[in-house]
Amino acid sequence: DRGAGSIRIFTAEMASLVMLCLLFLPTLPPRIARGAEFRGVWPQSDLKGVYEGDISLGGIFMVHDRDDEHVCGKIFMDIGIQPLEMMIYTLDYINNHMPDLLPGIRLGGVLIDDCDRDTVGVERSLQFVKSLNGEQCPASSSDQSRNSSNAVGVVGAASSVVSIQVASLLRLFKIPLVSYWSTSSELSNRERFDYFRRTVPSDEAQVDIMFSIINFFNWTYIQVVYEDSNYGLKASNYITEKLKEFESLCIAKQLVLPRDGGRGNSDRYSHILDQLLKFDDASVVIVFASNEEAKMLLDAARVKNASNFVWLGSDGWSGNVKVSQGNERFLEGAITIQPVSKRTPGFDDYFTSLRPMNASHLKMNPWFNEYWMTRFNCTIGDLHLKSPFLYNYKRRCTMQESLASSGNYQQNTQIQYVSDAVLALAYALHALWREKCPGVASGLCAGMRHVDGERLLSHLQNATFQGLNNNTVYFEPNGDAPPNYKILNFQRVTSRDESGGSRDEWAYVKVGTVLAGEDLQLDLGRMAWREDRREYPLSRCSAPCPTGQVKRLQTMICCWLCQECKPDQYLKNDTHCETCPDRQMPVLPHRLGCVDIPIESVDFFNVYTLLSVCFATAGMLATTFVVAVYVKYSEAPAIKASARELCYILLAGVFLSYLVVFLLVLKPSLTVCLGQKAVIGFAFSLMYSSLLVKTNRIARIFDSANVKATRPQLISPQSQVMITGILNGAEVLVIVMWFMMSPPTAELFSPASFRLQLICTDFNHVSFVTSATYPLLLLACCTYYAVKTRKIPEAFNESKHIGLTVYTTCVVWAAFFPIFFMSADNLEIRTITLSVTSMVSGT
Repeated sequence: DRGAGSIRIFTAEMASLVMLCLLFLPTLPPRIARGAEFRGVWPQSDLKGVYEGDISLGGIFMVHDRDDEHVCGKIFMDIGIQPLEMMIYTLDYINNHMPDLLPGIRLGGVLIDDCDRDTVGVERSLQFVKSLNGEQCPASSSDQSRNSSNAVGVVGAASSVVSIQVASLLRLFKIPLVSYWSTSSELSNRERFDYFRRTVPSDEAQVDIMFSIINFFNWTYIQVVYEDSNYGLKASNYITEKLKEFESLCIAKQLVLPRDGGRGNSDRYSHILDQLLKFDDASVVIVFASNEEAKMLLDAARVKNASNFVWLGSDGWSGNVKVSQGNERFLEGAITIQPVSKRTPGFDDYFTSLRPMNASHLKMNPWFNEYWMTRFNCTIGDLHLKSPFLYNYKRRCTMQESLASSGNYQQNTQIQYVSDAVLALAYALHALWREKCPGVASGLCAGMRHVDGERLLSHLQNATFQGLNNNTVYFEPNGDAPPNYKILNFQRVTSRDESGGSRDEWAYVKVGTVLAGEDLQLDLGRMAWREDRREYPLSRCSAPCPTGQVKRLQTMICCWLCQECKPDQYLKNDTHCETCPDRQMPVLPHRLGCVDIPIESVDFFNVYTLLSVCFATAGMLATTFVVAVYVKYSEAPAIKASARELCYILLAGVFLSYLVVFLLVLKPSLTVCLGQKAVIGFAFSLMYSSLLVKTNRIARIFDSANVKATRPQLISPQSQVMITGILNGAEVLVIVMWFMMSPPTAELFSPASFRLQLICTDFNHVSFVTSATYPLLLLACCTYYAVKTRKIPEAFNESKHIGLTVYTTCVVWAAFFPIFFMSADNLEIRTITLSVTSMVSGT
């Protein structure tokens, strides 16, 4: 397969060579000339500049602009003539000021105009491979008999579109092409463009910088327009690939700018502007285009009065005065990218010293008279009649005009790369000369009669040298220059005029750099979007969601609606809420995760808890003291008459009622919960059963006295204790059954969202009052007998005190139940309420 592929490539190359040879047969008129004669093409297609030398380099420049009515349009002032003159200047500098470079060899050049069109560039580049002395075409691309008049290497072109076509042609003849402004990433393909090198970086580096700027300003919603050419299409493809690296960045609209549209396409540009205006939130617009397309886009913006865009421009139109002219207010704030460059010393003096009608110079630059006429709006002889763009110039040039004093000349610093390209080929030729002419101190030798394109390319790739600006020039492995860029900001600045006064003018101001291997550096203090508003606007589809809200994505990843997560959910990511695990809650306010819900229990050191504990302690001490008195004076008549045995039971119940307070405030555990279930009901049962037996005994005694004189049964102390025991046995039975149905243990109870209380089983349930049901029944019976015995004689006043006690207890319990059940979510209130009820009942 590899062999077959090689055969196919060789066959294709031979076919191309045969076609080119047929094209140059003397019996056929040149196609370009015939076309020019038939279509009235202007300017003349065979016009070229010749710099005499022993070895010649080719030069391709866009001396003229494109035009929709003519093949070539008006002359390009700064980006057309200046690069061409820079090549002439560099050739002069090499031949006259660098004796150690190609000693004894004069380096020449053949310079052509591509009119910023790939078709024109390819046709006129054929001159570089045509033998100027009438030799026949080579039999194959590997047998290249180059006459010294032929171009052994070519400088150019400016446009990537032209360079792609010309590089495809020249590689057939193994002629290296070194471009000074072509930045398309496609040209980095070494398989297709193996004989192509450039002194500027690739567009991919530009795109990387654009995304760095976008990320720096936190823009997330942008638009892209690109010209319909390889330069724009490749940049658009790389932008699409680069977009995958950014999660929250999206493109609202991608639009294609028609190329070679001319005035007839103004409606299409107006429609493109309308499309951009539909997405007013996407204020940042990347513009990958050449000068003409960028100019027409901004013209459309001026017509639409669209001044709200932030233009992010490529080097294809960055810094170009033609693009901004008349559109300054609509371009204001634009951020553009240019390869780093500096003014070339000596070139200003050289260029401003040039004069028209200089025969020797016109041989090298036959378009200089036209440049002079356009610069000063005058005509030289009848030359204005030969151009459709100069015919209205009536004023005669005085020849005293001066470029130095006109105020119209300013060096385009990007022409530095023209000089670098010429020097790169010169140093490669020097290395080849040393290889082919060993021992030769000066001049050409037989080995240089036929320049080996492969060896020249090898030396070109390995060339490293200092340019005219003392800049280091070398090629990376893919043939590109290192990615060194400067960031420009178009803004209104104040400058000094010749009289010393100040004036406002529009200018591209350097505000940052990106050097090879370094990050973006921006000087925000020098940047301005508008004269009255320096801060750049936002460019986003949706605002960030408030804290704790999640994005509900719409059609694009950067467009969303904000929605609250549920109370028990956390933000798993920007677009999804997730429910927290059981017994966990989201971390507020950001909801970035979940934490365990804090477990609540009674705070022992709470003021009310401490007061309850102190009161209970005092009650227990008082009860113990009373018991001690009863024990010491147990045989005293007053104690014996008070039903001593029932009093002991009553005091035991009182002591347990105070003990309940400690069981309630301690941290719940198995032991504590067991005590709570057993003691609370049993304590009340002891108190109320003894009181019931007492009041019942008094009632039966007086009821019996009113009926008959016989003594009632079961009123002895032993009988009273037995009855009390039976009554409390019923309570014990209830407690045991409760234990069996609901074993005592500590559990977590959630009274509300994100709250957990550590309580004993059933403490917050209606069943908790089960143990108090029976004692309350006893209390009701006590109340009945207290009412019944309220009118007994004063000598038996104990019944009145018992009555007061049970009445008070009833009131306490009546207040307890609503407070206890209405405070189900407040553990402390419930605990304190039950503690106070227990202590008051015992007291």
